Parts: sequence; structure tokens; C-alpha cells
Amino acid sequence: MKYWLSGNVVFLCVILALVSCVPVEERMEAPFDISFQNEVVRNIYEMQLRQQKDSLVIYLQSEDPSIRYAAARAFASFQDSSALESLIPLLQDPNSQVRAMAAYAVGQLGSALAETPLTSAFDGRDSARLYLQSNSAILEAMGKIGSAQFLKALSTISTYQHSDTLLLLGQVRGIYRYSLRNMIDEEGTATMIRYLHDGQMPYPVRLIAAHYLNRTPNLDLTDHAQEIIATWHAESNPMLRMCIATALGKLKSAEARTLLLASLQTESDYRVKCNMLRALQSFDYEDVHEVFLEFAKSGNAAMAEVASQYFVTNGRERDATKYKSAIDQCKTWQAKTRMAEAANKNMTSMFTAPKTALQKDI
Repeated sequence: MKYWLSGNVVFLCVILALVSCVPVEERMEAPFDISFQNEVVRNIYEMQLRQQKDSLVIYLQSEDPSIRYAAARAFASFQDSSALESLIPLLQDPNSQVRAMAAYAVGQLGSALAETPLTSAFDGRDSARLYLQSNSAILEAMGKIGSAQFLKALSTISTYQHSDTLLLLGQVRGIYRYSLRNMIDEEGTATMIRYLHDGQMPYPVRLIAAHYLNRTPNLDLTDHAQEIIATWHAESNPMLRMCIATALGKLKSAEARTLLLASLQTESDYRVKCNMLRALQSFDYEDVHEVFLEFAKSGNAAMAEVASQYFVTNGRERDATKYKSAIDQCKTWQAKTRMAEAANKNMTSMFTAPKTALQKDI
């Protein structure tokens, strides 16, 4: 018996030694490849074009994160809420890029049913910063489908630092997306103005904040007048100044009007000047029409057209002859065309002969 046990022990030791010599088969992670060199990715594009949704769903469960990403991206173009149930699991995907694309796709679906899954997928304890990209995408996606309650929460986030570029981008994009749905929060507006004014903020964050002020209709900026004016004086980037100029027009104050009129004489970038002219359109005709008449005669086609179009939209009958006289003084065909249109539009039956002559010239 003793020899039998001893023999078996030796046998087991030999077996274990042999097993330990056999290399363990390691499972290699496939490289993240979403290029057209990846045949499966090409196939997914074909399915996307043909809207073969049932076939695409299968790829959402692929072991390859590249394929899951490509399939989620395909669903982002359909805006079909029937895909929501299949996309939700990817919001918890171990790959951050897949998570981010899933969040984008879910936001594109536009379904309020996605609000809870999206907020649950936001990893607020991401101390290792593994999911910054997906967290950013979730914040923006909530701007597309979220309720007013989440807008309030999004607007009051104050813990992000200047270095948290992705999170800050997610926040401002989310607030901006809400505004495109005509959902505005006063604290959100204040946050956007503060970020735009802060020169230490990442430029992409400031740019989104600027476009929020530029594009959001019926935005009451009265309480932020001084901060906007201060930002105008401090900012030199034309991309931001174009938007700030529009914001000045929304103030509709005498101070803002005076500032815009004075800045037209010193501004060097014609794109900014065009937006300044557009901003001045919100003020009374009597206070600004002479400036528009002057810029209609500009040699810059863009500025001349913006200025002359003002009279097509806001012209007065009593000034119709002024518009007619300006036609020959305009240097660009765009401005000549607009001034002729303004003159023709505002000449009434009292000016039968001049109007007939004008129409003949046109």
C-alpha cells in the first residue's frame, strides 16, 4: 500500500510538471480597427446603406469591439427607436469608444425612454478616467432626449476643472442640444456665458458656449449685459467675436448699439463685421439705417449684401428714392440687386413714373 501511494504521488507530480510546461493559450484582444480595410466593417456599411437592421443587431453582440462600434454607429443613422433595447447594453460596454458611440446612437434615436439607461450608464466614480469619452457622449445625448429636470442638473455642474475638456464639452453640448429643442434654463445660460468669458477654458468649450448665445432664439441676456460686453472687449478670436456680436444685438440696449456702431469702424475681420451688421438689425431703423446704407456701398461683397438686404426686409416708403440712388453707388452686383429690390418694393403707386423707369432698368 505504501509503495502504491508513493508511486501515485510520483505519477501525479510528473503529470503536474508536464502540465506546467505546456504554455497557457492566451486570448489576444483584437486591435480596434474601424477602417475600410476591415472586411466586416465594410459589410456593416453596406447593411447600413440598405437599412438591414435585423442583420445589424447581431453585430452589436460581437466579441470584437470594432464591430460593436461600427454596428452602433450604423444604428445612429436610422433614428429608429426599435433599436433602443439592443443598444442599451452597449452603454455598459468595457470599451470606452463603444460606450461613447452607443450613447451617441441612443441620443440620435430621440426617445425619452432612453433617459434612465443613459443616466445610469454615466460613471461618476471614474477616478481612473477610463470612461471620459463615454461620459461626455452621455451628457450630450441627454441634451437630445432629457427632461427639464436633467437640464437643471446639467446647468449647475460646477465641479469640472479646466483640464476636464471632455466632460466640459459634454456639458456645454448637452445644454446647447437642449436649446435646439427650445428648452432653456437661466442657470444654463449663465454657465455658458461664464465659460465663454473664461479665457482659460478649452477653446472647443468656449466655441460651443459662443454658438449657444449666437443661435438660441428668444434668449434674454439682459442680466448678463456687462459680462458679455466685457467679453467682447477682451476677446480677439474672430470665431468667438462673430457669436458675441450676435449676443450684443440680443441685448437691444443703447449701450450695446453704441458699442456695435463704434466697433464697426475698428474691426478688421469682415466676417465679424457681417455679424455686427446682423446684430444691428434688432435696433430701431432710425438709429441704424444710415450705417446700413454706407456698408451697402462696400467693396466687400459679403458685407455689402448683408447691409443691402436690410432694406429689402426693413425698408421704408419714404426712403425708396434713396435706395434707387444708391444702386449706382454700390460696387458689387449683390448689393446693386438688393438695393434695386428694396427700391422697387417700397415705391408705391405715387411714384408711377420713377417705378416704371426703375423696373425698366432692372
